[in-house]
Amino acid sequence: KQNQVHQAALHLEQAYRIDANDQSILNAFQRALRRDGRIQEAEEVKRKLAEVLRKRDESTRNELASTRANNEGVQLQKEGDLTGALKKYRAALALNPASVPIRVNLAVALLRLGYWTDGLNTLHDALLRDVSNTKIRAALKDALEQAPAGTAPRWKEEPVDLSARWSQTECYKLFLRALDC
Repeated sequence: KQNQVHQAALHLEQAYRIDANDQSILNAFQRALRRDGRIQEAEEVKRKLAEVLRKRDESTRNELASTRANNEGVQLQKEGDLTGALKKYRAALALNPASVPIRVNLAVALLRLGYWTDGLNTLHDALLRDVSNTKIRAALKDALEQAPAGTAPRWKEEPVDLSARWSQTECYKLFLRALDC
């Protein structure tokens, strides 16, 4: 039976190397290590498990707080308080920087307040995070057409290095530049 425990610990160690943040793997691995008599290693894995759970909890709290701030921003925007909405969208984006919808809401508020360059850059950033989103692409095109003369979005100013190997995002930036949006 001890050999089975040892084999299980070895297999779980391999799984741990593949995904050191999987809660189920961490829990099973630390239990197998204890049964195999490797108490110190089990304690290290247990600390890692606690860290993973803490980060997930923090992420969940941030996501809920960002959703709440975004919803408050939407309400303020509906009430005509664009400055208040802008503050809420910025707070929401700080809590959840990967959120495309929050980024779009922030861009719209910036544009409506006349912060054209920041609004266009933020909308462009949203499009780069969701390249197949035709609504964002259309909104960016419309905003570019309405922008005052002399407005210079960041992505239109960046030089293009034709000698470098590019990531998918960089290729898409060049594609958008070629389309002039």
